[in-house]
Amino acid sequence: MAQHDPAYKLLFSHPQMVRDLLVGFVSEGWIAQLEYDTLEKVSSSYVSEGLRTRESDIVWRVRWGERWIYIYLLLEFQSRPDRHMAVRMMAYVSLLYQELIRGKQFPSGLPPVLPIVLYNGTRPWRAAKTVRSLILAGPDELVPYQPQSQYLLIEERQHQSAQPSNLVSALFRLEHSRTRGDMKDALDALIARLPSDEQSDLRRAFSAWLEDSIMPRVQGGPTSKLKDLKEMRSMLSETIQRWKREFKREGLRAGRLKGLQEGRQEGLEKGLQEGLEKGLEKGLEKGLEKGLQKGLEKGLRQGKQQVLLQLLQTRFGEQPDRIQKRIRRARLEQLDAWVERVLDAPSVEALIGGKRARAR
Repeated sequence: MAQHDPAYKLLFSHPQMVRDLLVGFVSEGWIAQLEYDTLEKVSSSYVSEGLRTRESDIVWRVRWGERWIYIYLLLEFQSRPDRHMAVRMMAYVSLLYQELIRGKQFPSGLPPVLPIVLYNGTRPWRAAKTVRSLILAGPDELVPYQPQSQYLLIEERQHQSAQPSNLVSALFRLEHSRTRGDMKDALDALIARLPSDEQSDLRRAFSAWLEDSIMPRVQGGPTSKLKDLKEMRSMLSETIQRWKREFKREGLRAGRLKGLQEGRQEGLEKGLQEGLEKGLEKGLEKGLEKGLQKGLEKGLRQGKQQVLLQLLQTRFGEQPDRIQKRIRRARLEQLDAWVERVLDAPSVEALIGGKRARAR
């Protein structure tokens, strides 16, 4: 997520985004006791005693219950698994405490801290979540002296298929959407939750994030600045429609060309062979005609198979042998149906089926 950090930080610099993150993705009872109208962003840049600056991504504080105990939320954005993330988060918490001690903000005791890692990568996160699990085994007597620091992981990929219930869930779905329908639904959910007369700053933040991370992925390059989410939705819809038409046009053109080339050669060879085998009784002309027809059909089928495999590779990557074999055994009508739906399909299994699809 490093290349999109500024846009993500801008989004989570709004209290409504932090509230939706906690309410929607932290399933603990004390979350309901927070007074979200007290959410306050604080400095996230700290200087250690060695005069080295360390900066976490965003820090907020919020009142909890009637005791005016503040919960500090450290949000660390991550796009790749980090084996030592628990150590990094422990360092951020320590620097935060040092800053509070220097400022004498909590003379009677330090406030509790909730460190959150927001991960948007595609690979499963398998890094340790506690510092203790990174420390090698030693004498049992040393165990009480080892740090126990832990962070909360929110892994976007586990929530990408859920229907948007708030701004953050819509953000997750939009970032991980792969079809036109998913993008439209997620954008509609965002627009419905951000009235045009309200939340203007947050709407601009979402527009900036879309321009930075979503539109270049769809259009294949940078986009011009847009003023509003509705304008972004219109542009996104037009771009995806054009993208779909171009893919379909390219696929049909390639299929026809390949079918004609292979069909002509196959038809001539097969027609001559069948005509000679059937001899004078049916005549060479009839054999050539029948062979040419079969050859053209086979060539057209092979051409469409190749186009479908190319489209699947563009959207989902190289396909395994079982998918390629299924495509080569398919009838012409089935190939036509798959080519028609390939750009809207959420996965290869959903389009073509197979062992995984049947298992579900």
